[in-house]
Amino acid sequence: MRRVLCLVTVTLLAASMWESNDTASAQVRRGRIGRRGGIAVGRWYQPYGVYGIGYGGYGGYGWGYGGSTVAEGYGRGMADVIRAQAEYNQADAQARLTREEARARYIENKKKAADTYWEMKENHRQYKEEQRRAQEERAARGRAKLEASQTSSKMQGLGPDDFDPVTGKIHWPELLQQPEFDATRAKLNDLFEHRTLTGGAAGEENSDDIEAATDAMRAELKKQIRSVPAMEYMAARKFIDGLAYEGRG
Repeated sequence: MRRVLCLVTVTLLAASMWESNDTASAQVRRGRIGRRGGIAVGRWYQPYGVYGIGYGGYGGYGWGYGGSTVAEGYGRGMADVIRAQAEYNQADAQARLTREEARARYIENKKKAADTYWEMKENHRQYKEEQRRAQEERAARGRAKLEASQTSSKMQGLGPDDFDPVTGKIHWPELLQQPEFDATRAKLNDLFEHRTLTGGAAGEENSDDIEAATDAMRAELKKQIRSVPAMEYMAARKFIDGLAYEGRG
């Protein structure tokens, strides 16, 4: 906008100068007639500054710097104003286009960054899930091996340090003394004590009750397979199997 104002000012100054030159030329043409010997003589020269801008048209010969009228100067000035306005509009449109392109690239970069973030997060989740499944599979294989070894092993009775066949007293391992086994432990104590007092004549009913109680204790022990050391678990399971074997005798 400042450029437009400057061009308008220059145009007006040029028009003023051309108008002054035209006035001076008119005065010269009228001449300041003097009297010399009674004969009116006009000046044969023009005062300095009446030729217009560029000394155009001197002596009828043009030097390529032709002068112009006020209307021509005004027209040229207006053309410059219009051209300057058009250039300004073009530059403004180009700047707007550049801003829109930069904004579009910014949005695209933000979208790519977000997509990358969620993709990495999903990959991490899948990795953790695979790790969890692999761990569960290893634990399941370990439990299956443990169960197979316990099932395939030959059941034997308890030794004198674990069970007194004379009094029927059972010496429970530490793991089976936990509160979770109180009910089945008390029932087995009563069953073996009754079996000893009757001299083994308690009958088949007593054996069935011992088998049911040992099955219930095995089921309770299996709930702790993940929370207790493997050696303690196997020792407790072997002890229960020994009690079941003693109850069949």
